[in-house]
Amino acid sequence: GVTIVSMNVRRERYDLERAAAQRPPRSFKTMLDVLEFENDAVFNNVVDTSQVERVVLVESQNMAMDVVEKHANVAEAFTRDRKITKRGNTRMDTAFRFNLRAKLSADKKERVTTLKA
Repeated sequence: GVTIVSMNVRRERYDLERAAAQRPPRSFKTMLDVLEFENDAVFNNVVDTSQVERVVLVESQNMAMDVVEKHANVAEAFTRDRKITKRGNTRMDTAFRFNLRAKLSADKKERVTTLKA
């Protein structure tokens, strides 16, 4: 299907510090911590659609399960191999397909150079 996004592209970047109480504890690395955005509209759209400020990155499946159970402000927890999500009383444990581990850990610059050759 096709997704159509309607948004104000002139709006300034969201100030997520004002909503710090609704985010995971600072001891967790979030998806937002590892992504870089040059465009405010793209940043705002990713926050709106993916809640990257509430997606944490952890080392193990057990830690991921523990985090989503104990922290209401965590939407999802990712490991190299899995995504753990909690919606209400239901916890979903999704294994990545297509060897995502290798894709996530690959050197991006080296990969681009290889594809250009």
